[in-house]
Amino acid sequence: MFTSGLEKTKGIGIMKALGATEKEVLELFLIKSALFGFFGGVIGAAIGTGASVIIGSFATTLVTPQLVIIAIILSAIIGIISGIMPARSASKLRPVEALRYE
Repeated sequence: MFTSGLEKTKGIGIMKALGATEKEVLELFLIKSALFGFFGGVIGAAIGTGASVIIGSFATTLVTPQLVIIAIILSAIIGIISGIMPARSASKLRPVEALRYE
């Protein structure tokens, strides 16, 4: 998420120059990090369930819908937590500094 913030610095500068508030930039980055975490959790849960089915032919495994839902929710929360610092730093940028950044 930190790298994503650095890559979007010029775009952040344009958004802030056009009137975006710090809160809107912060929300944008937090939503993005939550979605990354959510979809990563969905992919991880699918791979884990598939591996459990394969391993299940050799040993006993248990994957319940509750475990899958908890895993997806936790990955979204971790995505949000990992996106807080980059989102705060991105929202604090002044438009002039962000547009000058290369």
